Amino acid sequence: MSHKKKKILYFIQLPPPVHGVSVTNKLVYNSPVINKQFEKKLLRINFSTEIEELRQFSIRKLGTFFITLFKLKWILIRFRPELVYFSLIPVGSGFIRDAVYALTIKILGKKVVYHLNNRGIPGYESRPFYKVLYKWVFNNSAIIHVSENLMQSEIKSLNLLDVKTFVLGNTIEEFRVSRKTGKNKKLHLLFLSNYFPEKGLMVLLEAINLLKETSPEIILHTYGSVQNKDEEARCQKYVEEKGLSKYVIIHGPVFGEEKYRVFEDADIFIFPSYFREECFPVTILEAMNAKLPVIATRIGAIPEMIEDGKNGLLVDPSDPVQLAQKIEFLIDNEMSRNKLGQSAFICFEKTYAYSVFEEKMSLIFDEILDNK
Repeated sequence: MSHKKKKILYFIQLPPPVHGVSVTNKLVYNSPVINKQFEKKLLRINFSTEIEELRQFSIRKLGTFFITLFKLKWILIRFRPELVYFSLIPVGSGFIRDAVYALTIKILGKKVVYHLNNRGIPGYESRPFYKVLYKWVFNNSAIIHVSENLMQSEIKSLNLLDVKTFVLGNTIEEFRVSRKTGKNKKLHLLFLSNYFPEKGLMVLLEAINLLKETSPEIILHTYGSVQNKDEEARCQKYVEEKGLSKYVIIHGPVFGEEKYRVFEDADIFIFPSYFREECFPVTILEAMNAKLPVIATRIGAIPEMIEDGKNGLLVDPSDPVQLAQKIEFLIDNEMSRNKLGQSAFICFEKTYAYSVFEEKMSLIFDEILDNK
C-alpha cells in the first residue's frame, strides 16, 4: 500500500542572479534524494535578476513584495504544505521583508525550516525592535545553518523557545578537472567572485603589486559579475597605475563548462573576502573540488572549511602583506601546492560532496517532520 507523499513548499531564491544562496537552493530543490518523500511546490523569491540589483531598493521590488505575499498566502491555503523551506535573510532590511513572510507562514499554522546562509545577527539583536522580531520569527521553528560556530554565535544567544537546530555545510554541482602536467611559463592565480569591494579584489591587487618584482612569472585571472561598476573601474585604474597589466587580467562572469575550464587552468585559488556577511562561500568548494590549493580569509565559516596548513592557507582580512607572503610561499613550493590541493579534494569528497549533502538534508527533513 503506497503512502501519500507529504507536501513541501520551497520558498526560495533561485538563479539568476547566481550567488551562493541561490545555487544551494537550486541543488536542494532539484535533488531526487531529498524530494523522494515529497510532493513539492515552488514559490520563487525573485526580487533581483542581476547582481547589481542586489541590496538596492526600487518601486518594482516593493510591488514584487506584495505580489509574493499574496501568492504565499494563496499557496499556503490551497496547497497546504506540511513543511515550508524558506531561505530567509536574517539581517538588515532583507530580514524585515522576510519576517513578514515568516510570520504569515506561522500565523497560518505551517511548519517552517529556515536555511541561513548569512551572518550578522549579533550586530542587530541588541536593537529592541530586531530582538523582538527575531524571537517572533525563530521561536517554534527549525533552523539550518552552514556552520557550527556560526550557529553558536548567531542563534544560541537569542535564547529561543522550541527550536530545532541543524548544521549542514553547503555543496556544489561536482565537476572533474584534468590537471595539466609539465611546467608552465606562468603560474596562474585565480579569483572568482562577484565584484563588489568587500570581496577583497583590491586587497589581492595590492598583494600582486608587492609580488611583481620578486615573482614575475605569476598572472592573476579574476572572474565575476559586476555589482559595483565604480569598484570595477577602481580596480582597472589601479592595474594601470601600478603597471600590473601583464600580471592581471580582469574578466567578466563565467558559468558552466567555461567555469570548469577556468578552474582546470589555475594553479592557486585566492579568496580574500572581508564581507561582513560572508558565510560559506561555494566558490571555495569549487576550488577544493578542482584540487586547487586555497588561500582565504579567517571570516565566517571559512576556518571550518579550510584548516590552515592542512588543506589550504588562511590569512587575516584586509592584509595585503600577509596575503602576498602566503602567495609567495605557494609560488616557491610546488610540493606544498600539490599537497594542499589534494588534501582539499579529499576533504571535499568526504564532507561536502553532493551525495553527502543530500543524505544529510533528507535526515534533517525527516527529523523535522517527525517532531511536528
